[in-house]
Amino acid sequence: MSKTKLTLAICCIVETIVIAGAPLSATAEHRNRQSNLDLSRGTLSQRQINSHRNALYKPNRFIDHQRLPRYAHRLPSVELGVLAHIERRGDLIAHSSADDPLWAGTRRQNRRLEGFQIDPIGIAPHEINYMAHLSRYGDTPFVPGGYFVGSRGEGRAVEGIAIQLRGRAARLYDVFYRAHLSGVGDTRWYTNGEFCGTRGQGRRLEAMQVVIVPKGQGIFSPPLSHVKSTHRRY
Repeated sequence: MSKTKLTLAICCIVETIVIAGAPLSATAEHRNRQSNLDLSRGTLSQRQINSHRNALYKPNRFIDHQRLPRYAHRLPSVELGVLAHIERRGDLIAHSSADDPLWAGTRRQNRRLEGFQIDPIGIAPHEINYMAHLSRYGDTPFVPGGYFVGSRGEGRAVEGIAIQLRGRAARLYDVFYRAHLSGVGDTRWYTNGEFCGTRGQGRRLEAMQVVIVPKGQGIFSPPLSHVKSTHRRY
C-alpha cells in the first residue's frame, strides 16, 4: 500500500470516528440540558405554587379552607367596623381588629346601647350574623353583616348579644366578643354564637367589643389587655 492510500485510509477512519462520536456527544449534552431544563421547570413550578399560596392569604381575599390545616398560621385577622347607637349620643363607630380591639359604645357613663351594626373587612358580610335581646321586646332574629339590629329613639336597651360566623369564615375563623353591663362591668369573652348579657334582669349593655381571629389562635394571642375605648361619630 502506498503512503497516499495509507494516509487516505487513516483520514477516513478518523472522520468515521468523529462522525460516529458526534451524536453520542450531542446526545449526552442534550440530556444534560434537558435535565437542567426539567430542574428549572420544576423550580419555577414550585415558585409559582408558593406565590399562589402566598396570594391566597393576603387580606381581603377568600381562602380555600382545604389548605387550612397546613397554612392556618398565615391567615390574616379580620377587621371590623362596629357601629353602636348610644343613648343621648347617637351613632358611634369603632374600628376593631385583633391587634387593636376597641370598645364600641361608652363605659361608666350610664348610657345604654340601643342598637348596633357590624361591617366586616376581610370576609363577606353574609358570613357574620348577630342578634340582640332588647328590653320590652325580647330576642331579635339573626341578621347578616351590614344590617342594623336594635332600635333608635324608642328607649329600648340592648341587654344581650350573640354573634356567629357562617360558611367559609366559620371554618377559618373564630369570633370573640364581650360587653360592658350596667351594674356588672366587663363580662368575660364569649365565642361563636354564645349569648353574652342577661335576659329579664333589666341590665343594659353600654358597650361591646368584637374581634375575629384565625382558628386556633385564641383570644389571648395577641393579648387584649391593652384594650382602649375609642370611637368617633359615624
